[in-house]
Amino acid sequence: MTTNLYGDGGVGLSGYTDTLAQSFFVERNLLLTKIDLYFSDKDSTLPVELSIRRIEGDKPSGNILVDSTVVVPAEDIITSANANIATTFTFPVPVKLDSGQYCFALSSDTKKHRVHVGQLGGEDVGTGSIIAKNPYNGVLFMSTNGINWSIDQTRDIKFKIYRANVTSSTATVDFVMQKNTMSTPFITVLENDPFQSYNNVSTVRVRHKKHGFPSGAIVKFNGLAGEFNYTVNATSNVITFNNIPVTLLANTFLTVSNISLDSYTVDVGANAMVLANISNGRFGRSGITSTTLLPFSAVYPSVGVVTPPRTNIGYKLKTTNSSFTVSNFEDISTDTKEFSDTRILVDSKNRDTSMGGAESFTYRVTMTSSDSYVSPMIDTSFASAVFIIPDINSPSTADNLNVDLVTIANANTLISFNSTGNVTIGGTLEKANVKTMVPGAFVTITTSGNVTNNGTFRLTAVSNEGASFSIPVSNAVPTGNVTSIVYRPMFVSDEAASGSSTRSNYVTRKIELATPATSLLVRLAVSQPVGSDIEVYFKLQNGNEASRFDTKEYTQLDLGTIKDTVDGQFVDIEKFVDSLASFSAFVIKIVLKSTSIAAYPKVKDLRIIALE
Repeated sequence: MTTNLYGDGGVGLSGYTDTLAQSFFVERNLLLTKIDLYFSDKDSTLPVELSIRRIEGDKPSGNILVDSTVVVPAEDIITSANANIATTFTFPVPVKLDSGQYCFALSSDTKKHRVHVGQLGGEDVGTGSIIAKNPYNGVLFMSTNGINWSIDQTRDIKFKIYRANVTSSTATVDFVMQKNTMSTPFITVLENDPFQSYNNVSTVRVRHKKHGFPSGAIVKFNGLAGEFNYTVNATSNVITFNNIPVTLLANTFLTVSNISLDSYTVDVGANAMVLANISNGRFGRSGITSTTLLPFSAVYPSVGVVTPPRTNIGYKLKTTNSSFTVSNFEDISTDTKEFSDTRILVDSKNRDTSMGGAESFTYRVTMTSSDSYVSPMIDTSFASAVFIIPDINSPSTADNLNVDLVTIANANTLISFNSTGNVTIGGTLEKANVKTMVPGAFVTITTSGNVTNNGTFRLTAVSNEGASFSIPVSNAVPTGNVTSIVYRPMFVSDEAASGSSTRSNYVTRKIELATPATSLLVRLAVSQPVGSDIEVYFKLQNGNEASRFDTKEYTQLDLGTIKDTVDGQFVDIEKFVDSLASFSAFVIKIVLKSTSIAAYPKVKDLRIIALE
């Protein structure tokens, strides 16, 4: 006996009409792999869709189980007159079924597909015998609209269901980073004019935020044609950047040196003829891309999983440190892994050069089962990893390389000093140079005519017209000495009113006092790992400073020696500063520094009290 698969309405997942469903019972958890059906006739062109649903309210649910839809084209459907040849509907992945009642629903847009059914009292077309009992407790459902279903208690579709037989107790899946594409962290777009060249020097400084490169790593730059600020050398007709030929910098592998958090240098290998013409200045314009590494101190890996009873899933990580050394697998007991040192994701070039092609990051999922009926399952479409990069550094005057130093004045006799730190300078070029300096950076002064005025000093102020600048202390010296001044631009101290080189700062709002005060009490709890530092600064406003408070420098608060701590351990700090000039407002700045993104300080429970 047969029945067709066509009705007047009701749409399946793939747009076919729901017409027949056969229920079946599952006594225990299992993984459904395929279903065999037996066709007596078929359409020559239109397919058949099968899907698995739960039985809810004594009828097929409208909700189709995930990954349980299979569409078999007409050419793959096999027919037989005696129901002895099956057409197999294989699911794309095993379908997890808990104990309970389910059905498979059939859909098609043609009357020509017909499946074999058995009916009590009818004849078995395979054996010719009479069907005297129902060997299975399922029922046949029919619908003309895919919504309202009627039950046929006397007939059942002939079918065979297959489950997975889990023969291995353990399996592993390794997730690694996708190779170089713009969707990965291994390519980044640099800021405008990212390159800095220097007069007659083969070294180029590159401004590249959070690049992750250790010294000795390899980098490559690319840019769209016409977006470099280039000129054409009239004699050799070579495109150059500040007289550096493009072939020495673009689309070639270069070695990284002199690293800081947001910059490094490369040597372009210029020969003597090129060196003689290289000029000072920033260049590159926009659209420059660079290979990059991704440093991180913690990772939050995640993957969609299903763990039936008697199964388990374990997680491990293999990572790479800044020396390009790959770790062994480490167990992860939670969904977070924090590291005691910096780890990096490595691009393919540096992997091949420094790691023998090894993967820099591997997330291993280990699945185990003690039951042949079930297995843990993972959904790779939900696999992800969030990498944490704390925005912290530990800058110093040592960040200034020799090539970074800028001569402000050379053997100038028009420089004078007063007794309060003000330095006046003469000369049109020298004044223009002074205007490029910023408060908080440093200058080195030589042959000033007074030993107190010679040395390296922090800039406390720079005049807008470039005629003068200020340092913390000086002795009065008139003009006439052959004084030289060199500017050190790559480090701005935390005393500066703004723009310091330290990346991690907490600055309170300006706190106005109802009654003027002369003392400050600062209390806070700190956690300071080895290699990190915590500094506190303040600035005060009296009644006459409102107009210039924003440009006023900070004063460092001496916290004394802070004991190094382990992560999660805090120590209480209290500092009292009295005998201050009367003030009516103040700002507190907390500066966090570390030489490693994996060992950073923390502060909590900040309390500030202003006292008369």
